[in-house]
Amino acid sequence: MRISVRVALSVLLLGCIAASALIVDALWRRTADNNSRLLIATLDRQITDAVRKEVAGRIASAEAAFGAVRTIFLQNVIDTREADKREFVFLSQIQAQPSLSWIAFGWPDTSFFASHKLGDKELEMMEIFIKDGVRTRRVDRYKVLPGDIEFSKRTFEPSDYIVTNQPWYQQAITADAPAWFIVSDHPTVKRAAAAFSGPIDVYRKRQGVLATMIELGRLSRFLGSLQVARTGAAFILASDGQIIAGPDKTADEIHDADLSGHPLLGVARQLGERLMNRSEPVSTEGARSRIVDRGISYNATMTPLDFQGWQVAVIIPEAEFLAEIERTTRQLAFTLLALVVIAGAVSVLIAQRLLAAPLQAVVDNLRFVENFELGRVTRRRSWLFEFDTLSTALVHMAAG
Repeated sequence: MRISVRVALSVLLLGCIAASALIVDALWRRTADNNSRLLIATLDRQITDAVRKEVAGRIASAEAAFGAVRTIFLQNVIDTREADKREFVFLSQIQAQPSLSWIAFGWPDTSFFASHKLGDKELEMMEIFIKDGVRTRRVDRYKVLPGDIEFSKRTFEPSDYIVTNQPWYQQAITADAPAWFIVSDHPTVKRAAAAFSGPIDVYRKRQGVLATMIELGRLSRFLGSLQVARTGAAFILASDGQIIAGPDKTADEIHDADLSGHPLLGVARQLGERLMNRSEPVSTEGARSRIVDRGISYNATMTPLDFQGWQVAVIIPEAEFLAEIERTTRQLAFTLLALVVIAGAVSVLIAQRLLAAPLQAVVDNLRFVENFELGRVTRRRSWLFEFDTLSTALVHMAAG
């Protein structure tokens, strides 16, 4: 099958234009995808670093407070049974360490003393002892004022809290050094907390166990303050996949974190299941995965926090990055298609005017020469030098 020069040139030009458009589209898609991945990785790293810094800071605060109180007892500056001086030390330490929720001391005879923060506006000093055969809890409540505190009220009530039954006490009373524990039982409420507890010895005699605690609701409050893209979030997961903390700006020692209505809770639970079923350790650089929950795709990254096997999970909906890219890509595709159509029409017109028409004129003149119809040979002007010269030569040939 033979085709005309006009068709061949048009197909060639259109093919070149279409190929160029496809190459541009492919390069754009690749660049946009790489940029979106880089942006997600950068945001993941920033959020992870912020969470890691916050957790490390709270750990350091708890350990520092423990060390300060321990030194006071160890050097026998005050006796563990000196109530007034002990209360002053505990009160000053919990005010000096905003990240702490509890500073507690337990004796082998089941007596207990603690300072406890109640959100940002109140705190309480409590003591549990046996009076007239009844385990009693005395609570002194204070209002927190700028640079000071104000006594509010004192109450007495029965208590069933026995400090010697608590895991953090039982393990620390026989230990040689302090350690971290995850606890949930407190004299007033059941609430998860990280406790740094260890034995207190004075003159080689074990007095009891000191503990500084951070209620995990404080971590949820911090996570709630993070801006993770527009609708993303960060969670802290335990090594067994349980959710340690999640975004809740209102969480504190009074209001426990409520994640039941969080839109990304299902994604966090899926990550927890994967973490629980994971056989190999998570890389220190983080493990990135794609999770689909209720038809929505999410980019999720889990990174170790170097504390109790915890992981920080950063969850970002893919649509926050890819939707704009896909929209721009569609616009680019339509623009390229329009340019291909316009360029194709222009190229066909140019091919017709510059190549096909002059070439057809030369063919007509050659046919006149072949048929000895020399009088019909005429000069056909062309913008192309070669065609113009050839037409002139044919005219001279016909003229003899």
